[in-house]
Amino acid sequence: MIRAGLPLVIVMPGAVIGPGDTSDVRGMFLDYLRQRLPMIPARQAMAWAHVDDIVEGHILAMEKGTIGESYIIAGEPHAMTDVFAMAERQTGIPAPRLHAPPAMMRLMSGIMGVVDKVVPVEGQYSPEMLRVLSGVTYIGSNAKAKRELGYDPRPLEVALRETLEELQRKSAE
Repeated sequence: MIRAGLPLVIVMPGAVIGPGDTSDVRGMFLDYLRQRLPMIPARQAMAWAHVDDIVEGHILAMEKGTIGESYIIAGEPHAMTDVFAMAERQTGIPAPRLHAPPAMMRLMSGIMGVVDKVVPVEGQYSPEMLRVLSGVTYIGSNAKAKRELGYDPRPLEVALRETLEELQRKSAE
């Protein structure tokens, strides 16, 4: 429970991408670059942001945020299918053509839940991750953060390019 009068400013970051990412999203991009990503969720969308922009958003909230207010520090929302289409344009690597509908993702989550009881399943194929990708959206407007904090995240095209370039560089090492 949050005590009344506590001087809090709440920040809500979007999907973080960029150099140093260790999330399951990184695993999806690695599989994509290796051409081992069989499908992507059809209706999943997120407000993506570069890690440096997320850090900047936190700093701006500490310096300029109004106590008791909350700010979405993310970029513009994009569907997963659009993100991988963008990745294809940037890399020339074909994006997965199979776009799994939410019902299929939930079914796979249930199957992997059974498998997980026998053999632990981690990362993007875990029951939880498949459930998260089953048509759920994580989007919101950063207008308030832009207006009140001066938050100005880079476009997804730039953040995605940096992310993919770093992953390709590290894979080649």
